[in-house]
Amino acid sequence: MSEFVRSVVDKTLETVGGKVELGEDLLQRFFDEFRAYLKNASKMLKEKEYIELAIASHRLAGACAYFGLLPFHCRLLSLEELARAEEIAELKKALSQLLKEMRLVLREEKVIFETLSREKHHDL
Repeated sequence: MSEFVRSVVDKTLETVGGKVELGEDLLQRFFDEFRAYLKNASKMLKEKEYIELAIASHRLAGACAYFGLLPFHCRLLSLEELARAEEIAELKKALSQLLKEMRLVLREEKVIFETLSREKHHDL
């Protein structure tokens, strides 16, 4: 298991007071929001919906902070500022890099849930 997976699982369990089922529910909502951002961010940029992109970035930044994904939190806040300032060249570059890294996180989603599930069985 990667350090990243362990970190997300530990932060989730800490946040929910060790209640694995609640952690699973919150993580599912987070990954749904994560996937929605991944799906829609490029479209918002292409359609020059900079305020919508800024709002979506801000919302996901908060969720990332909640689960201890601080590098994503910081990058999303930076992306929010770029979108609000309409600094398009920098915004395109930052968003492209962020989306690549987000796809890598989604590759770990199954392992995160499997690890969390083992925690539930471990506690029984």
